[in-house]
Amino acid sequence: MGPLFEGLTESEIRYLLYLDKHGYYDGFEMFLNEDTSSDYRVDKLHKNGYITLDEPGPYPGSQSVTLTGKGVAAIIDYERYQEQKQSLTPKDDALNRIANSLEMLTSTSIRQSDSVESIVQSIKEQTNSAIHQSISVKAIAELSLTQAKATAEQAESTKAIANASKKQADSIQIIAQEETKQANLTLESKIVLYKLYKEYLDRRKHGFDQSFSKSFGSFEQIKANFFSETISKDLTDSLCELTDNGFLYGIPVNNATYNYELSNYAIAMLETLPKEALRSVAKFISNFIPALISK
Repeated sequence: MGPLFEGLTESEIRYLLYLDKHGYYDGFEMFLNEDTSSDYRVDKLHKNGYITLDEPGPYPGSQSVTLTGKGVAAIIDYERYQEQKQSLTPKDDALNRIANSLEMLTSTSIRQSDSVESIVQSIKEQTNSAIHQSISVKAIAELSLTQAKATAEQAESTKAIANASKKQADSIQIIAQEETKQANLTLESKIVLYKLYKEYLDRRKHGFDQSFSKSFGSFEQIKANFFSETISKDLTDSLCELTDNGFLYGIPVNNATYNYELSNYAIAMLETLPKEALRSVAKFISNFIPALISK
């Protein structure tokens, strides 16, 4: 399943964009321009609170369309997702090419190592045969054995290089996955993160230590102190999403209660944002994803 934008798929967003562009809904016209499921999809958008339909439209049989705040948020999330995907694709391609090159190097090095080991074994067998044949050949055999040991050492060195290359390739893949995870927060979760980080900065400014400054207590304390107007389910989802993506620590108090605090990772990452990004929620959100991508 692909990404969701305020609960809508990319296919459903296409219908929302169509209605936003035209400003009205006409079932027959949309049937001609889109597909036979237009009536069902528009009705779903209406019932789920993404649009309102008002009478009359610009001409008989049509209805005026107004996007709700939920619909606007869905379009904003979709447009930012498209911008993020375009920005990340070249970087991901470059990382994949590097990883593939390193994997090829690793495979080649291992094959070379196996070949060298076969040569070493053959030289050892020839050496043993020469010792049995005559004493005069013993010196040559000993020399060959010395060369074989040197070749074996070279083989071990080649293996070490191959292992180091593989570890580097794994590290690059982990970095790419981490950047994708960081850029995948919903709009609501970014707003929660912004407010908690602003509170952290204010506490530090007033002389509190870091341990206290980054701790915000239980869900009930966070809601009462910072998000009294937010729906409890939405706040719960945002806290879980921030925890799952490494921006918060959820410290269990008992089987049903957690205390939340900003993670060191979140503090270190947010400290890289420009100061003006923290002047408002809008500036924070617009600077949040580009800062992650440029890491």
